[in-house]
Amino acid sequence: FAIVQVVFSQDQEGYISLDCGLSADESPYTDSTNNLTFFSDDKFVDGGISGKIQKDFKAEAGYYLKAYTTLRYFPDGTRNCYNLNVTQGTRYLVRAWFLYGNY
Repeated sequence: FAIVQVVFSQDQEGYISLDCGLSADESPYTDSTNNLTFFSDDKFVDGGISGKIQKDFKAEAGYYLKAYTTLRYFPDGTRNCYNLNVTQGTRYLVRAWFLYGNY
């Protein structure tokens, strides 16, 4: 009988991990699953509504990152943007994760 635990650890220099919908008073936090530090998205977006997934889905979300339990949605407007400072001529990777939570 054996138990194997896989731990991911990543250097975050030059990266920012945003938890969409996370309130500023809960930010930042380090996720124990992968040792990534997540920040609230409140300084990067104007508008939208913060929310949390329904409790029924939190048990499933527990398997995933804490970041999957919060969300930001945009019921008004035709264009909603995150404002990130960039340097011209530099390449950026933007990765988004989603989990259905019947908010």
